[in-house]
Amino acid sequence: MVYNSLRGIQINVNHCVASHSGALLVARDLGLDFIAIQDPYLIIGEPQKANFGCKVFMSEELTDFIKKAAFKTLKKKPKKFAKKYSFWNEDLRLARNKVSMLFKIYNRHKFSASSDDMVQSSGLAYRKARAEYKRLLLSTKRKAWEFFCTNYNERFNYLFKLVFNKGGSQDSIRVNPNDNPNNTIRDKIAYIMDNFFPGRTSEDDFNYIPVIGSIDPILIEDLKLVFKGLKGGKAPGLDRIDYRMWGAVFNLDKIYMLELFNTCFKLNYFPRCLRNARIFFLLKDGKDPGLCNSYRPVCLLPTLGKIIERLFLLKLNRWLDQNNIIHQNQYGFLEKKALI
Repeated sequence: MVYNSLRGIQINVNHCVASHSGALLVARDLGLDFIAIQDPYLIIGEPQKANFGCKVFMSEELTDFIKKAAFKTLKKKPKKFAKKYSFWNEDLRLARNKVSMLFKIYNRHKFSASSDDMVQSSGLAYRKARAEYKRLLLSTKRKAWEFFCTNYNERFNYLFKLVFNKGGSQDSIRVNPNDNPNNTIRDKIAYIMDNFFPGRTSEDDFNYIPVIGSIDPILIEDLKLVFKGLKGGKAPGLDRIDYRMWGAVFNLDKIYMLELFNTCFKLNYFPRCLRNARIFFLLKDGKDPGLCNSYRPVCLLPTLGKIIERLFLLKLNRWLDQNNIIHQNQYGFLEKKALI
């Protein structure tokens, strides 16, 4: 699949379901690849404070294209994380293969011009082998589990987590505003979020009209340089798409990614949906968990926005070099230079 052009539209709407539905119908009728809806309220639960939000809706074809590329990044679980409890053996494998073979024979006789006696005999043989396989499977499972439990010596470890389902982490919010026992989880989240990320005031002015001018387009070589420098193992944002997935999308269709990034630079616009972060609060060592200042917020931004930031930094450094902006004695924060 090759995308020669990226077709989309941005619409400012009021906070209502009808406006959003109408915008989606427009995108469908025009055959657009994406539609960015600007809304003065975040459409998550009930309307709260005025907080300018953005939703980006992509076409089904474009979404399938990203899924197709991202599926190739799926990695098998390493052997060191394999389950310690196993019951499969050679006898089960042979019994399963026998059932599969008899099932194929039964279907071949059933849907061909075979006699009724042959169909009944092959069906009887298949059902008998299937019943024997089920009995063998259950007995083997039970014997393997009994052997595992009998020879297990690590107390309150893997076996305890396996039986009592204690493998997952348990998160709780210890911050309680005004020590009110009736505070809900939503109240606690709103309190700690307002402490670290206060809302807008009447003096804030976020109205911005971008000045669109002529810029040098991004080249394929620039994208190759940026994607080559991406490191794996980084936590993704709300979209749960990491660098490996975007790298697979880039390898599948470089022209599409090139036009996507060039559109952002041409319109002088950084999508608002790429500024929405996934936030974690880490408790500082030795601090009171009931205080907001005892936590350290960690914001995970979408990886696509980080790629755009790298492209912007690449173009900025190139412009600084071409215009001799950086002083010749500047050594800090520069590549291939040191402060020794």
